[in-house]
Amino acid sequence: MKAVQHKKINDVDLVELSGFHAYRNPSLTELLKVNKNIYQVVDRINLKASGLNAFTVQKVTNEIDSNEVAVIFVGTNPKDMKDVFTDLQLIGSDIPRQLKDAAIYFEKMEKEFGDISYVAGNSLGGALANSIAVQNQDVKSVTLNPAILPGELIPSSNLNVNSTNYFMEYDPLTNGEEALGLGDRIPGKVYRIGGGTPTGSLLLGANHTGYLEGDMKDQQVEVGTEGDVGYGFIRVGADEHIVTSIWTGDSLHGGNSSRIELNADTINTLYQGIYDLVGNRLSLSSEYIGNSVSIVEDERAKFEERVTNLKETFSTFVEDLTSSPVLKSITATGYLIQFELDSMRTMLTMAEDRFRSLNAFLNSPPAEIAEHLLNMDVSVESIFGEIRNKINEIESSFEDLIQHVTYIREEKLPELFEGGTDFIYDAVVGELASHYDIINQNNGLLSKQIMSFGTSVSETAASLFDRELSLADSIKSKVNQVQDIGKISKVEKSRLLDSHYLPNGLSIKEKVLEEGTETFIQAIWQLIIPPLSAIKSVLTLFRNSLTLLIQTIRFINVQATSSLPAKLVGLFSNFDEQINELISITLTPLEQLQNMVEGLEEGTQQLLTNFPDLIDRFKPYIDTALFNISKYQDVRLYNLSSNTILEEMILLFSDIINQLSHQKAVSVEALVEESEQVVENLKVFHSQVERGTIF
Repeated sequence: MKAVQHKKINDVDLVELSGFHAYRNPSLTELLKVNKNIYQVVDRINLKASGLNAFTVQKVTNEIDSNEVAVIFVGTNPKDMKDVFTDLQLIGSDIPRQLKDAAIYFEKMEKEFGDISYVAGNSLGGALANSIAVQNQDVKSVTLNPAILPGELIPSSNLNVNSTNYFMEYDPLTNGEEALGLGDRIPGKVYRIGGGTPTGSLLLGANHTGYLEGDMKDQQVEVGTEGDVGYGFIRVGADEHIVTSIWTGDSLHGGNSSRIELNADTINTLYQGIYDLVGNRLSLSSEYIGNSVSIVEDERAKFEERVTNLKETFSTFVEDLTSSPVLKSITATGYLIQFELDSMRTMLTMAEDRFRSLNAFLNSPPAEIAEHLLNMDVSVESIFGEIRNKINEIESSFEDLIQHVTYIREEKLPELFEGGTDFIYDAVVGELASHYDIINQNNGLLSKQIMSFGTSVSETAASLFDRELSLADSIKSKVNQVQDIGKISKVEKSRLLDSHYLPNGLSIKEKVLEEGTETFIQAIWQLIIPPLSAIKSVLTLFRNSLTLLIQTIRFINVQATSSLPAKLVGLFSNFDEQINELISITLTPLEQLQNMVEGLEEGTQQLLTNFPDLIDRFKPYIDTALFNISKYQDVRLYNLSSNTILEEMILLFSDIINQLSHQKAVSVEALVEESEQVVENLKVFHSQVERGTIF
């Protein structure tokens, strides 16, 4: 079996064993590949009485004296009511049966394999592991998102508890425990690590267990839709986010690693770590940033499309505010409204002509006798002239309304996009694009600097190797010919570019959205509601005038046919028929006109009632137009994942500085200076990428 670098079991392996392998029910004697190491399952237990599920693994090495064993406790199985019941009991003081069985199993394993130094678990498994650690101070517990301990097991002090608990940022269990003030029910040290994503689909999956179902190689979350710009994956394996020393494999979350001796071999180990671990992690970070850049650039290229879609959506929304087919045309040229008004004029002219015929008949025998007796004097011009003026007023108000709707759509909607640091026409996308132009350049500068640091490390390793050879030759020959450590290649300081963009992070979109929505609201109330109110008022007066005219004509009919004496009516046998016919043909266009007015009045009232509601309904579409909502979230997801890696690299390089700073050789001091510059730039770059994560 291939020898491994470190004989002891490190936190990285224990987290993967408890968060990934534990939920796959490994069989007895099964070999588990964990990172670069191999573990064999040497025992397992599944007690139905209490629900305890655990297994014991032994690290496989080629060292005869190696006997590193760990007990891994399996977390909650939601289908096992014993597990669920145990979870509920943890909130109390008494020790649940499953925790007692865990202690018995651990003692049994120690009798069989000797002293066991490690226990681990996730969720309920974490509580089981911690329960062993608080009762056995020589045992180290490593947990991932652990459940709390019952009150009876809480130690009075954490000083003697060898427990390391890793909390993932988006884990619902540990976040909930802390929100409820139960953080003190988790013994030992607590460190927060990355992994997972703030998405609902992972809430009870990888965000809690640290891993997705499936193979280890598939530990990645899909972002976006395949075929779309920016489509990619984010890795979620919890163990990848535990930062360990390049030399010792110890976790660095609690501080720098223990001091090592710097020589050609250890410097060469650093060189390999820079090119393998650091190179791979930064490459992944760059991939995430690259996907963010692609999304932003794609949105920038779609500016005209986004504006056009918003205009079309506005027109559709306005048309949907009314059931009147005629009024739906206010989003276009208003041709249907003009056609309707012209038809109303035609109806009015027709009614006026027929009313003149009626009036002429009323001024001839025997109607003039009736008019004389009734003292009737019907003025055609005054009645129809007033109604015609109302049509003209309606036409003028509709022209204003159509002009204002067009102005909002063509002028005010594009203004909603404006703003940002440089007050550009496409504020949100433009701001991100400007920021990412700088990030892209800085990413290249940072990568180049780290690779140059790797070259310097390689030169230092070679120099130290030559010095060690020289020392060996000097000892053999007993002649002092030890070479000094040579100088390494001078590396120019690399200063990253400053960015004044996104000063408030991604909240720029919310700011532009709120300002744009307020502008939109004001435009509706100032430009749309007044002409609509005017149209509604004129239509009401128009309808009232028509109603009065129709009633007047009907009154003429009644009075004219009932006022003449019977002996006079007999002289004009067809008088009733003539009056009725003239009245009927006069009323027909007026009644049609009345229906048209009532339809416009109802449609206008719908617009008045529904336009304020359009504001709230339209806001999400403004949001999408500023920057596609899901794409904006994808940018944030990529930025969060990239930023997590940068934080881990800062932690790693801080340990590198600590180790190198104790060596006084000139070349090593130069490495210290270089690594300090790397950390400085990593922090600057981290802060710039972080702006793309803050709302």
